[in-house]
Amino acid sequence: MPHAYLHGTGVEIMASSDNVLRGGLTPKHVDIPELLAITDFTATTPEPRTPGGTGEYDVPTDRFRLSRLEPHGEITIDDPGPGAVLCPGR
Repeated sequence: MPHAYLHGTGVEIMASSDNVLRGGLTPKHVDIPELLAITDFTATTPEPRTPGGTGEYDVPTDRFRLSRLEPHGEITIDDPGPGAVLCPGR
């Protein structure tokens, strides 16, 4: 399903995969016939995700976690896995 962000902030994090088909904005090969054959163009309304009480988002995978941190001073993150930290602007 193609998607775009029309307003607000969009964060897209994907687990490693070999089933991604490029759709454009790249100098790499784009297989247009295959892209059109498998694409669902049905319009939908996205369901925004909000973090739970611990600041952790419910994500449909166990390969990574996504948490929101509201930094106030120094923060130590004790997590042995790969990760990314996003800090909201002020």
